[in-house]
Order: sequence, then structure tokens, then C-alpha cells
Amino acid sequence: MIDNNSSSKVFRKENIKRVVSVFILRQRSSIDETQVALFRRCSSMPSFPNHWAAISGSIEKHDASPFAAAVREIGEETNLGELLGD
Repeated sequence: MIDNNSSSKVFRKENIKRVVSVFILRQRSSIDETQVALFRRCSSMPSFPNHWAAISGSIEKHDASPFAAAVREIGEETNLGELLGD
């Protein structure tokens, strides 16, 4: 619930940041297991440096769609971009 009387947070369109997160899963049916790929964030990242996370990033104005932004982020943050045609 949003408290309309609260001045601590302002919900304005210009304050909203559109982001994508990509989770890469590997199903191993032989042992009934699903693995999730996580990537260690760079030590120079301003938020959560050296933490493990999914691939994520902002949707840029030039991205044709959220999917295009996700493919771009995969290419920027891993060496998997070539597999996706990036």
C-alpha cells in the first residue's frame, strides 16, 4: 500500500527504471535436478560488488524490446552473446 502522505518516496514516471533480469537454467533430467547459473558481480560495481546474481541491467531507449535488452545484457556480461546472435 502506498502512503500518499509520506514524503520519503516519490513515485513519478521519471523515477522509474526499467530493468531486465535473465535466469539461465539447466535441467538435468538424469538426476531430476535444475541448475541455475549465477555470475559474480564485479568488485567495482556500485551496488552489491562481489555478490552472486543473475544477469541484469537497464532497458535502454535503443532496445527494441525487453527481450532485446536481455540479449544485449547477456552479451555484455558474459561470453554467451555470440550464441544468441549478438
